[in-house]
Amino acid sequence: MTNPRLIASDLDGTFLTVNKSYNHQRFQRILNKMREVDAHFIIATGRDMINVNKLFKDFIGQVDLVVDNGALVQNAAGDTLKEAFLSKSELKHAMDVVEQMPFRPKIGAAFASRHKLYMLQDQARINWPHTLQLRLAGFELEIIKSIDELPDEILKFTIAFRPEDTKQFIEQTRSVIKNQGHVTTSGYGSVDIVGPGVNKASGLAVLAKYYGLTLEEDLAAFGDGLNDYEMLSAAGFPRAMPNGDAYLLDGKFEQALTDNEHEGVFKTIETLWY
Repeated sequence: MTNPRLIASDLDGTFLTVNKSYNHQRFQRILNKMREVDAHFIIATGRDMINVNKLFKDFIGQVDLVVDNGALVQNAAGDTLKEAFLSKSELKHAMDVVEQMPFRPKIGAAFASRHKLYMLQDQARINWPHTLQLRLAGFELEIIKSIDELPDEILKFTIAFRPEDTKQFIEQTRSVIKNQGHVTTSGYGSVDIVGPGVNKASGLAVLAKYYGLTLEEDLAAFGDGLNDYEMLSAAGFPRAMPNGDAYLLDGKFEQALTDNEHEGVFKTIETLWY
């Protein structure tokens, strides 16, 4: 089997350290080696485009993007290859479930479009530390009174609960929205809802087709959370992070050579492939 021509990595708990940093010089060396053989590095994350562009401002034009858990796909040249939006009806159903829960969110609902985040005014009390953090970081944030005020181009709904409450919310939401959306978690109590059939693997499939490659033969993937499961399952070279969710570490996938705190993604790529 040849070296993978596509390498996709999750961010939090995988590519990034706990301090949300990474080794820029080491990453650039890997990108240079991959470019020599026309291979492509893909950021595959639940984070939104605004956030990813800030993290990778030094590498814009060198990496492909699968963001919002697969709802938005962009090649390194900046061309949009896929956008999958949620309907306002499904967003309202999800908020109905939030209101029915016997516990309150830790961080209230956020609705991500390509260029802006939206939050609900009636959740201002629980959201104010988070909104302050976002604004200090330079994010464009708009407070709305109701979901009806949202634009039509919402890519992702995000909300966070205490970890012990997350499973109940996910199960209830899945039973309500059924096949009209995909509900997933990256862990740490965070829950994302994206469009039907949308996940990281479906986004990566768009890029693979664009480059004339396949996931089964050409993709190496790194992940640590349950929202990485489809991606790891589809990849010909899957690597779960040693610090990842127990569900990923029960023998389903080979593991990266070390964890995210010790640059496990880079070490594995350099040792095995590039």
